Amino acid sequence: MAVDTLLFFDDIFHYSNTAALALTPSSTEGGYHQDNVRDTSWAAAWKPTDSSSDEYWAGDAGSSAPTGACYVAIAYDARGCDQNVIKVQVDASDNVAGTFAVNKATFTLDKRGPTVDYAVVASWGTKRYVRLYQYVADRSGTRTAKIFAFAICTGVKSMANDFSADTPAPGDYALVSKTQEMKTASGIVYTNRGGSTDQEFELNLNRATASTWQTIRDELFDLDNNNRAFFLQYTGLRNYARADFQLVRVNPRWAARRPLQDQFETSIQIATEPWY
Repeated sequence: MAVDTLLFFDDIFHYSNTAALALTPSSTEGGYHQDNVRDTSWAAAWKPTDSSSDEYWAGDAGSSAPTGACYVAIAYDARGCDQNVIKVQVDASDNVAGTFAVNKATFTLDKRGPTVDYAVVASWGTKRYVRLYQYVADRSGTRTAKIFAFAICTGVKSMANDFSADTPAPGDYALVSKTQEMKTASGIVYTNRGGSTDQEFELNLNRATASTWQTIRDELFDLDNNNRAFFLQYTGLRNYARADFQLVRVNPRWAARRPLQDQFETSIQIATEPWY
Protein backbone atom coordinates (compact mmCIF):
# COMPACT_ATOMS: atom_id res chain seq x y z
CA MET A 1 0.00 0.00 0.00
CA ALA A 2 1.39 3.41 -0.97
CA VAL A 3 2.54 5.77 1.80
CA ASP A 4 3.16 9.49 1.80
CA THR A 5 6.68 10.38 0.69
CA LEU A 6 8.45 12.14 3.57
CA LEU A 7 11.88 13.75 3.13
CA PHE A 8 13.56 14.38 6.48
CA PHE A 9 15.39 17.69 5.98
CA ASP A 10 16.86 20.16 8.51
CA ASP A 11 18.40 17.70 10.95
CA ILE A 12 19.24 19.79 14.02
CA PHE A 13 21.77 17.36 15.49
CA HIS A 14 23.80 16.65 12.34
CA TYR A 15 27.46 17.55 12.87
CA SER A 16 27.25 20.20 10.11
CA ASN A 17 25.07 22.26 12.50
CA THR A 18 27.64 23.89 14.78
CA ALA A 19 24.90 25.24 17.08
CA ALA A 20 24.30 21.72 18.44
CA LEU A 21 26.58 19.55 20.56
CA ALA A 22 26.87 16.00 21.86
CA LEU A 23 27.35 16.26 25.62
CA THR A 24 29.01 13.80 27.97
CA PRO A 25 26.84 10.65 28.14
CA SER A 26 26.27 8.43 31.16
CA SER A 27 29.02 6.09 29.92
CA THR A 28 30.71 5.06 26.70
CA GLU A 29 32.04 1.68 25.67
CA GLY A 30 35.48 1.77 24.08
CA GLY A 31 35.34 2.62 20.35
CA TYR A 32 31.81 4.09 20.46
CA HIS A 33 32.23 7.87 20.77
CA GLN A 34 29.14 10.00 21.51
CA ASP A 35 29.76 12.23 18.46
CA ASN A 36 29.08 9.26 16.17
CA VAL A 37 25.35 9.79 16.77
CA ARG A 38 25.57 13.12 14.89
CA ASP A 39 26.99 11.47 11.74
CA THR A 40 23.89 10.23 9.89
CA SER A 41 25.27 6.93 8.60
CA TRP A 42 25.90 3.30 9.49
CA ALA A 43 29.67 3.88 9.70
CA ALA A 44 29.98 4.28 13.49
CA ALA A 45 27.81 4.22 16.60
CA TRP A 46 27.65 5.30 20.24
CA LYS A 47 27.04 2.60 22.79
CA PRO A 48 26.95 2.86 26.59
CA THR A 49 28.71 0.22 28.63
CA ASP A 50 26.79 -2.94 29.41
CA SER A 51 25.43 -2.39 32.90
CA SER A 52 22.63 -2.65 35.42
CA SER A 53 22.16 1.14 35.48
CA ASP A 54 20.16 3.68 33.52
CA GLU A 55 22.25 4.81 30.53
CA TYR A 56 21.79 7.83 28.27
CA TRP A 57 23.19 9.85 25.35
CA ALA A 58 22.95 13.61 25.92
CA GLY A 59 22.61 16.41 23.37
CA ASP A 60 22.38 20.19 23.33
CA ALA A 61 20.35 21.61 20.43
CA GLY A 62 21.51 25.12 21.33
CA SER A 63 19.86 27.94 19.41
CA SER A 64 18.39 25.38 16.98
CA ALA A 65 16.02 23.86 19.55
CA PRO A 66 12.61 23.33 17.89
CA THR A 67 9.65 25.34 19.11
CA GLY A 68 6.68 23.30 17.91
CA ALA A 69 6.07 20.09 15.98
CA CYS A 70 9.01 18.03 14.76
CA TYR A 71 10.01 14.52 13.73
CA VAL A 72 12.45 12.45 15.79
CA ALA A 73 14.34 9.76 13.85
CA ILE A 74 16.77 7.13 15.06
CA ALA A 75 19.07 4.50 13.54
CA TYR A 76 20.17 1.63 15.79
CA ASP A 77 21.36 -1.96 15.92
CA ALA A 78 19.81 -3.99 18.73
CA ARG A 79 20.95 -7.44 17.63
CA GLY A 80 22.24 -9.44 20.57
CA CYS A 81 21.39 -6.79 23.17
CA ASP A 82 19.01 -6.92 26.12
CA GLN A 83 17.60 -3.41 25.71
CA ASN A 84 13.97 -3.42 24.57
CA VAL A 85 13.06 0.28 24.55
CA ILE A 86 14.79 3.64 23.96
CA LYS A 87 13.10 6.82 25.19
CA VAL A 88 13.71 10.41 24.07
CA GLN A 89 13.30 12.71 27.06
CA VAL A 90 13.71 16.35 28.05
CA ASP A 91 13.81 18.19 31.37
CA ALA A 92 10.76 20.23 32.40
CA SER A 93 12.92 23.24 33.33
CA ASP A 94 15.42 22.61 30.51
CA ASN A 95 18.26 22.13 32.97
CA VAL A 96 21.29 20.29 31.60
CA ALA A 97 21.59 18.52 34.97
CA GLY A 98 17.84 18.06 35.49
CA THR A 99 15.73 14.93 35.93
CA PHE A 100 14.70 14.57 32.25
CA ALA A 101 11.32 13.09 33.18
CA VAL A 102 9.32 14.46 30.22
CA ASN A 103 9.00 11.80 27.53
CA LYS A 104 8.83 12.96 23.90
CA ALA A 105 9.15 9.65 22.01
CA THR A 106 9.39 5.93 22.72
CA PHE A 107 11.02 3.42 20.36
CA THR A 108 10.39 -0.29 20.85
CA LEU A 109 13.53 -1.93 19.47
CA ASP A 110 13.44 -4.42 16.62
CA LYS A 111 16.30 -6.88 17.01
CA ARG A 112 16.35 -8.51 13.57
CA GLY A 113 18.95 -6.19 12.05
CA PRO A 114 20.09 -2.58 11.60
CA THR A 115 16.89 -0.57 11.89
CA VAL A 116 15.54 2.96 11.51
CA ASP A 117 12.38 4.40 13.02
CA TYR A 118 10.74 7.77 13.64
CA ALA A 119 8.14 9.42 15.84
CA VAL A 120 6.09 12.59 15.37
CA VAL A 121 6.34 15.03 18.29
CA ALA A 122 3.36 17.40 18.34
CA SER A 123 5.11 20.02 20.48
CA TRP A 124 8.78 19.96 21.44
CA GLY A 125 8.51 23.04 23.66
CA THR A 126 11.82 24.75 22.84
CA LYS A 127 13.88 22.38 24.98
CA ARG A 128 17.54 22.59 24.01
CA TYR A 129 18.72 19.66 26.17
CA VAL A 130 17.68 16.11 25.30
CA ARG A 131 18.64 12.61 26.35
CA LEU A 132 18.20 9.21 24.73
CA TYR A 133 17.60 6.87 27.64
CA GLN A 134 18.26 3.15 27.80
CA TYR A 135 16.60 2.50 31.16
CA VAL A 136 17.58 -0.61 33.08
CA ALA A 137 13.85 -1.20 33.66
CA ASP A 138 13.52 -1.61 29.89
CA ARG A 139 16.40 -4.09 29.74
CA SER A 140 16.12 -7.84 30.27
CA GLY A 141 19.84 -8.20 31.04
CA THR A 142 22.91 -5.95 30.99
CA ARG A 143 23.65 -5.55 27.26
CA THR A 144 22.80 -2.14 25.76
CA ALA A 145 22.04 -1.19 22.14
CA LYS A 146 24.18 0.67 19.60
CA ILE A 147 22.81 4.00 18.35
CA PHE A 148 24.14 5.08 14.97
CA ALA A 149 22.14 8.25 14.35
CA PHE A 150 19.67 10.51 16.11
CA ALA A 151 17.90 13.36 14.32
CA ILE A 152 15.41 16.03 15.26
CA CYS A 153 14.02 17.28 11.95
CA THR A 154 12.01 20.47 11.73
CA GLY A 155 11.92 20.62 7.93
CA VAL A 156 10.27 17.30 6.99
CA LYS A 157 8.70 17.69 3.55
CA SER A 158 5.53 15.77 2.70
CA MET A 159 4.60 15.13 -0.91
CA ALA A 160 0.93 15.01 0.11
CA ASN A 161 0.94 18.28 2.04
CA ASP A 162 3.93 20.44 1.06
CA PHE A 163 3.92 19.48 -2.63
CA SER A 164 0.26 18.63 -3.13
CA ALA A 165 0.36 19.73 -6.78
CA ASP A 166 2.98 17.05 -7.53
CA THR A 167 3.04 13.32 -6.91
CA PRO A 168 5.84 10.77 -7.35
CA ALA A 169 5.85 9.22 -10.83
CA PRO A 170 6.74 5.60 -11.72
CA GLY A 171 10.39 4.71 -11.17
CA ASP A 172 12.77 1.77 -11.06
CA TYR A 173 13.89 -0.22 -7.99
CA ALA A 174 16.92 -2.49 -7.77
CA LEU A 175 18.48 -4.70 -5.11
CA VAL A 176 22.27 -4.43 -5.05
CA SER A 177 24.12 -7.20 -3.21
CA LYS A 178 27.45 -6.41 -1.59
CA THR A 179 28.26 -10.12 -1.33
CA GLN A 180 31.28 -11.08 -3.42
CA GLU A 181 33.11 -14.30 -4.23
CA MET A 182 36.80 -14.93 -4.88
CA LYS A 183 38.55 -18.11 -5.99
CA THR A 184 42.12 -19.06 -5.16
CA ALA A 185 44.45 -20.67 -7.70
CA SER A 186 43.41 -24.08 -6.36
CA GLY A 187 39.71 -23.27 -6.78
CA ILE A 188 38.81 -22.63 -3.13
CA VAL A 189 35.96 -20.12 -2.88
CA TYR A 190 36.00 -17.27 -0.38
CA THR A 191 32.98 -15.01 0.15
CA ASN A 192 31.91 -12.14 2.42
CA ARG A 193 28.59 -13.80 3.15
CA GLY A 194 27.69 -11.00 5.55
CA GLY A 195 27.76 -8.34 2.84
CA SER A 196 24.75 -6.05 2.89
CA THR A 197 22.03 -5.85 0.24
CA ASP A 198 21.06 -2.28 -0.55
CA GLN A 199 18.25 -0.74 -2.58
CA GLU A 200 18.71 1.69 -5.43
CA PHE A 201 15.62 3.50 -6.69
CA GLU A 202 14.28 6.60 -8.39
CA LEU A 203 12.19 9.43 -6.97
CA ASN A 204 10.62 10.78 -10.16
CA LEU A 205 8.35 13.81 -10.51
CA ASN A 206 6.47 14.43 -13.75
CA ARG A 207 6.40 18.13 -14.56
CA ALA A 208 6.87 19.33 -11.01
CA THR A 209 6.05 22.93 -10.27
CA ALA A 210 8.86 25.47 -10.02
CA SER A 211 8.37 25.83 -6.25
CA THR A 212 8.68 22.05 -5.71
CA TRP A 213 11.79 21.91 -7.88
CA GLN A 214 13.42 24.83 -6.11
CA THR A 215 12.69 23.51 -2.61
CA ILE A 216 13.97 19.99 -3.29
CA ARG A 217 16.92 21.32 -5.31
CA ASP A 218 18.07 23.59 -2.49
CA GLU A 219 17.59 20.99 0.25
CA LEU A 220 19.52 18.32 -1.68
CA PHE A 221 22.22 20.84 -2.53
CA ASP A 222 22.69 21.41 1.21
CA LEU A 223 22.78 17.67 1.91
CA ASP A 224 25.44 16.99 -0.72
CA ASN A 225 27.43 20.06 0.26
CA ASN A 226 27.74 18.54 3.74
CA ASN A 227 28.19 14.96 2.47
CA ARG A 228 25.05 13.84 4.27
CA ALA A 229 22.70 10.91 4.18
CA PHE A 230 19.13 11.53 5.33
CA PHE A 231 16.01 9.68 6.43
CA LEU A 232 13.31 9.03 3.83
CA GLN A 233 9.84 7.47 3.85
CA TYR A 234 9.08 6.12 0.37
CA THR A 235 6.89 3.27 -0.81
CA GLY A 236 8.81 0.01 -1.26
CA LEU A 237 11.78 0.56 1.03
CA ARG A 238 12.71 -2.41 3.20
CA ASN A 239 13.10 -1.93 6.94
CA TYR A 240 12.36 -3.93 10.08
CA ALA A 241 10.72 -1.57 12.58
CA ARG A 242 8.86 0.68 10.14
CA ALA A 243 8.01 -0.32 6.58
CA ASP A 244 8.89 2.08 3.73
CA PHE A 245 11.45 4.00 5.81
CA GLN A 246 15.24 4.06 5.47
CA LEU A 247 18.49 5.96 5.74
CA VAL A 248 19.41 7.00 2.19
CA ARG A 249 21.84 9.04 0.11
CA VAL A 250 21.28 10.85 -3.19
CA ASN A 251 23.44 9.99 -6.18
CA PRO A 252 25.89 12.88 -6.67
CA ARG A 253 24.46 13.45 -10.14
CA TRP A 254 20.70 13.78 -10.54
CA ALA A 255 18.84 15.48 -13.32
CA ALA A 256 15.79 17.46 -14.35
CA ARG A 257 14.35 18.48 -17.70
CA ARG A 258 12.23 21.58 -18.31
CA PRO A 259 9.72 20.83 -21.10
CA LEU A 260 7.78 24.04 -20.46
CA GLN A 261 8.28 27.23 -18.46
CA ASP A 262 8.08 26.51 -14.71
CA GLN A 263 7.68 22.75 -15.20
CA PHE A 264 10.45 20.35 -14.22
CA GLU A 265 10.55 16.63 -15.04
CA THR A 266 12.78 15.46 -12.22
CA SER A 267 14.55 12.13 -11.66
CA ILE A 268 16.42 11.78 -8.37
CA GLN A 269 18.60 8.68 -8.06
CA ILE A 270 18.74 7.43 -4.47
CA ALA A 271 20.37 4.47 -2.68
CA THR A 272 19.89 3.15 0.83
CA GLU A 273 22.92 3.81 3.03
CA PRO A 274 25.18 0.73 3.15
CA TRP A 275 25.53 -1.23 6.34
CA TYR A 276 29.27 -1.53 7.05
